[in-house]
Amino acid sequence: KEGGLHADMFDKTTPDLQTARSQLQRMVESYGASMGQTASGVVQLETKLVATIAGTQVEGTPDYVAGNRLMDLKTGHSKQHMLQIGAYALLLDANNVAIDYAEIHRVPRSPNKTHPPVTIENIDVVTAKLQATKTIQRFHQAITLFSESGNKDDIAENPNSSLCQKRYCSAWGTSFCTL
Repeated sequence: KEGGLHADMFDKTTPDLQTARSQLQRMVESYGASMGQTASGVVQLETKLVATIAGTQVEGTPDYVAGNRLMDLKTGHSKQHMLQIGAYALLLDANNVAIDYAEIHRVPRSPNKTHPPVTIENIDVVTAKLQATKTIQRFHQAITLFSESGNKDDIAENPNSSLCQKRYCSAWGTSFCTL
């Protein structure tokens, strides 16, 4: 551990805590400069939301919401985040906040002193909410089936999930999960 952090948090781009602090400072400066006045109407900032969606309790913490616009910051490698944005939009709907626009703001980590520019990816909110609803319905069906049968095979393993790690999943490394 370094500074209360796990060593597995560091990688080639961010090898230690000092580098992480320096990168974070540059990322904040880069993001602030690129956003200008955009963030001035922030309604919610890192606000935890909870709602029952398709029969399942869903929780999420969007980075920020300004008016009818949802914005989520990403610092890692380029991935599609349609499901996450859809779940946030559904949670906001359930909490009486209508979202018409959603964006992924990529603020990449960089080992360089000159920070790469922030990029913004627009997300189709309707498609994202549809994908999230279908996924939540599948989870609900699997949980219901498992509750009735007790058969662990009724719950699909997902080794591609970033949550499929010892620190996030209590089933990881047990006889319940064979991954």
